Amino acid sequence: MAGVKQSLSVDLAGVRFASPVVAASGCAGTGRELAGLADLRRLGGVVTRTLTFKPSRGWPGPRVAETASGIVTSVGLQNAGVRAFVAEDLPRLARAGIPVVASVGGASLQGYIRAASILRGERGIVGLEVYLSGPDEENEGLPFYSRIDRIAEVVGAVSRLSTVPVFAKLPALLPDLVPAARGCIRAGAHGLTLIDAVPGMAVDVQRLRPRLGAVVGGLSGPAIRPIAIAAVFRVAQSLPQVPVMGVGGIATAEDAVEFLLAGAWAVQVGTALIVNPSAPTEIAQGIARYLAAKGLTSPAGMVKVGLELFTAYGPESVVRIRSIAPVLLDLKLHDIPSTVERAARNAARLGVAMLTVHALGGEAMMAAAVRGATQGAEEAGHPLPAVAAVTVLSSLSGESLASPASLAFEARAAGAAGAVVSGEDVAVVREVTGEEFCLVVPGIRPAGSNGHDQLRILTPEEAVDAGADYLVIGRPITEANDPAAAARSILATIR
Repeated sequence: MAGVKQSLSVDLAGVRFASPVVAASGCAGTGRELAGLADLRRLGGVVTRTLTFKPSRGWPGPRVAETASGIVTSVGLQNAGVRAFVAEDLPRLARAGIPVVASVGGASLQGYIRAASILRGERGIVGLEVYLSGPDEENEGLPFYSRIDRIAEVVGAVSRLSTVPVFAKLPALLPDLVPAARGCIRAGAHGLTLIDAVPGMAVDVQRLRPRLGAVVGGLSGPAIRPIAIAAVFRVAQSLPQVPVMGVGGIATAEDAVEFLLAGAWAVQVGTALIVNPSAPTEIAQGIARYLAAKGLTSPAGMVKVGLELFTAYGPESVVRIRSIAPVLLDLKLHDIPSTVERAARNAARLGVAMLTVHALGGEAMMAAAVRGATQGAEEAGHPLPAVAAVTVLSSLSGESLASPASLAFEARAAGAAGAVVSGEDVAVVREVTGEEFCLVVPGIRPAGSNGHDQLRILTPEEAVDAGADYLVIGRPITEANDPAAAARSILATIR
């Protein structure tokens, strides 16, 4: 659907980032470390260093060893404690307006619970990330991720306490990565972060001793990127409806695009920050250039989710598509006003940009849809969606039909933002409703293409010349051998 400016914003289970590039846990500290080196407001978001209930000094030094393809680190969970973060660092981040995902950890189940409890309801926290690679003192010091039931226990406890979405951070080298991921979601996690650092070690051959004070640390950087991409791909294939943040060796826009193509909804940048604090911003800009070069930005200002897709995949189809583009939910709601009001409320809670109702339902029903959409958007913290009233289907002939102009006028009186009208009705409807009323025109076919089951069709140029604000273009793009090229070609005719 043409007409809406595309953006890089993404939505992960209700966590909305202005950019799909987020600073990973650890390398950005609690945001204070980057404040003097990069503009935090230009980041999609920040994942804090892992916070524990009590202050922790972390592992002994040395803590960092450089390798030919990244770094091996063993910092431990050094932090001043979650209370200090809430009192000192969080207010500053909240004032900057940057979305904050707080990473929580502990040495026991109770440690996670206490840390998550303190963060509950804190302004500025948009999500929690559960760190699962630390030693579990209740399981002989083995990592929490060593047992799927333990992972589920910890993630479930944090999820039940949290008032914001929870993301479980998993390592790649699990024998049962996909079952572990599925267990996290069943326990209550809203999404996943893949992957944590890979176990690694470096030896000083001159001094005959390990380079790290803790001996074994975590390898990060370019060396682990293929491992991380494979993990993202495996999980995304099995759990396509689950938001995944990919992390591991991302230093360029091309690296990030690899993750996105493998199934990630967003990416985190870690080690690259040490070398270049502006890396996340530069990567986001590179992603935008890549999308533009591939013709994946402006041709589809909104993506339509109609009855066929919605009945096959349900609300998750809206959530997934909305992570990459605004959504027109075209269900043509038509029922008694109270039912339509509740349905519109539910649709708005999904974060759709526009939803349709049937104008033949009457002014009271359309007004109920506007009320429901307003309430749902406010409850979920989403922008108010436009309610568009469908006048007469473009698959019907013009004989013996209700007047589109009168239906559109009634829709405007009910508070609807616009109407769906055929191209041949645009001029007369515009005259009745005025310039501020949004007109959405379906049945668009490029010159010489198949009209399929549409009886009243226009070319894109004709519809725009007639005064259409939005064009709904489906099969000429989706059934083309190269959909992106078809969209670019259509866009070129109306620019």
